[in-house]
Amino acid sequence: MIQNTSKLKVYDNSGVSIVKCFKNLKFQNNNKLNKIIKVSVQELKPHRKTLIKKGQVYNALVLKTQTALPRFNGQKITFESNGCILINNINFKNKKNRNKLVLVGSTVFGLVLKEFRLYSIKLNINALNIL
Repeated sequence: MIQNTSKLKVYDNSGVSIVKCFKNLKFQNNNKLNKIIKVSVQELKPHRKTLIKKGQVYNALVLKTQTALPRFNGQKITFESNGCILINNINFKNKKNRNKLVLVGSTVFGLVLKEFRLYSIKLNINALNIL
């Protein structure tokens, strides 16, 4: 379950390896996938030249959780670690760009679930070509 002070791995090429969650935007106990959380950068990947520094605050989209995710056919999916991808800050006041997420990195590493792809089509995410 992802809650405050939980650490997550980053699965994109932004140059960040570990982030720390400090606020869930939708719910207090946010244990579901495809939710947006506020994170701060804890560790950077070595020998990377990025503009990201330790302690910066970003939004993140949760990709992997350790809690069991049930599917419609009865299967349950779990991962060994919690993971996310970094996105730029969202301006909720602007109605045109409210539902569009812009990734900090350009590619996503690892597995992407089918539910995440369906969810991203509904939100019209710009990063659908990357996934």
